[in-house]
Amino acid sequence: MAWKLRSKVEALERNTRNLAGNDLDSLSLRELQNLEHQLEASLKRIRVKKNNNMKESISLLHKKAKALQERKSTLTKEIKDKKTVVVEGPECWVEQTLMQSPQRSLSALTLGL
Repeated sequence: MAWKLRSKVEALERNTRNLAGNDLDSLSLRELQNLEHQLEASLKRIRVKKNNNMKESISLLHKKAKALQERKSTLTKEIKDKKTVVVEGPECWVEQTLMQSPQRSLSALTLGL
């Protein structure tokens, strides 16, 4: 029983070495072809999985980009509607009436201490 288990372990270790491209000298042409087919099938499965993961990542990034664009539109509309921005904190307050360009006006905000 122990020799069968040892024999299986040795065969699996040899197979692992062969799949890694090692110890190929003792393999026949048929064994090399079988190994090549195994590797090609494995590579195909890996590429399919990788492509699916990439597609999912791209889809998620598109959704995040859309959400960010919608948030930007909402904030831009709020800025245009309010015409005044007030920021209060424990140490300062800021108030600035927005001119024609909110970006230029926001960069010109002054701090009152």
